[in-house]
Amino acid sequence: MGSYYPSVGGCDEEIFMYYCQLTISPEELLAIESKIHGKEGEHERIKVKLIEYDPLQILKSKDSKLISLFYAYETLVRSGKKHSHL
Repeated sequence: MGSYYPSVGGCDEEIFMYYCQLTISPEELLAIESKIHGKEGEHERIKVKLIEYDPLQILKSKDSKLISLFYAYETLVRSGKKHSHL
């Protein structure tokens, strides 16, 4: 879905945004949410958490990554290219 720099000039980390739509069973979801993801050698502890898609709550958040992803997703949906690679 694209990428961006969270603070141009203040941060050189590029954040990549991805979109994936899956149909999974409750058991598969529990297995994903229960697992700790990331590279152990890099001391990463990434947890996946499913949240309800609520545009108002997203826009009220103070998380710039979430708001950027929301904008990118909404733009993708409105463009009709939801199932294509950008």
